Amino acid sequence: MGKPPVPPKPKAPAAKVRAMVRRQLIVDSSFQFRMLIPTAIFAVILGALLAGLVFLPIQYDAQHDPSPFVRALLAGRVLSLHAHVWPAFAIAGVFSCLYALVYSNRLAGPLYKLRVVLIQLADGKVMRIRFREKDELREFEGVANKLAKQMTNITEGKALQLASIQKRLKFLKARLQSQPMETFEICNELDEVMKGAGLN
Repeated sequence: MGKPPVPPKPKAPAAKVRAMVRRQLIVDSSFQFRMLIPTAIFAVILGALLAGLVFLPIQYDAQHDPSPFVRALLAGRVLSLHAHVWPAFAIAGVFSCLYALVYSNRLAGPLYKLRVVLIQLADGKVMRIRFREKDELREFEGVANKLAKQMTNITEGKALQLASIQKRLKFLKARLQSQPMETFEICNELDEVMKGAGLN
């Protein structure tokens, strides 16, 4: 007898998915990796300085000293320096890159949210925005939410205005169907409609 079919796993709710996306380290890869460029340049310059000012002189002395004992001692010192300095240099570079990514996330996250809000507003959809406590650009949270509130008020006001115009036009249509109206009466009604629409 075969095994019973395994029921599909329920999908995560939308709020949970948004929360997971919000906690991602890489929000805007192109922007955040550009933030790593100064760290990479600094690492290259520091590596070149270490090699040119520390390792090469010791290596030169180790190869050109007349005493074989001193040459062997310096060669061992060079190997010991290589074994200690470059791993420490690599670990410091990794931590520097991680810090740069974490810091850039605090900047890329708000920029990403602001872009989403502006796209939604351009499409006629209003949404509020909320930044995290350690995010940069937190001063724009109030500005964006104020804009969203104003857009909501404008949308609601236009909806009420449209409903009022529709009601008045229906009333005018009903009057025209029930009884004849003079031209000036129709013009007066239409003037009122246009005034209510802000077109007069």
